[in-house]
This record gives sequence, structure tokens and C-alpha cells, in this order.
Amino acid sequence: MAHYFTREEAESLLPQISIVLLQIQDHRKVMQQKEEELGALHAQAMGNGHHLHIRINKLQKKSVSTSGTISMRVLLDASHFKS
Repeated sequence: MAHYFTREEAESLLPQISIVLLQIQDHRKVMQQKEEELGALHAQAMGNGHHLHIRINKLQKKSVSTSGTISMRVLLDASHFKS
């Protein structure tokens, strides 16, 4: 069953939520940088740069890892807000 917060409860959680949201934004920036780098490598690979496959694989793994870290962080932090 869903838990509904009173206005006072919700307002008291805002500082904690703000921290989590800032962390999510930071992780998203890192992911965007990796995606841009990966896109550039893909473009090079399309020009017969087959030697780039190792770097591409590493970036893909980092991207997935960062995404998983963000998801876990959100889930863990969200569990603290439940009563």
C-alpha cells in the first residue's frame, strides 16, 4: 500500500532528497560524457577502425555499471524515505 506523506513530513525530507537528486545529476553527467565518447568511437569504428573494439567494450561496460550504480543508489535512498 502506498504511503502518503503529510506536508510537514515531505518538507522535512527535502534536504535528503536534494542530496540524492544532486548525486543522480552528477552520475548522469558522467554517463553522458561516456555516451559521447562511445559515439565518437563508434564513428571512428565505422571508418574501418576495428582496433577500437576494446575501448568501445570498456566504455559500454562503464556505462552499464554507472547506470546500475544510479539505479541502486535511487532504490537504497528511496527505502530510507518509507515509513
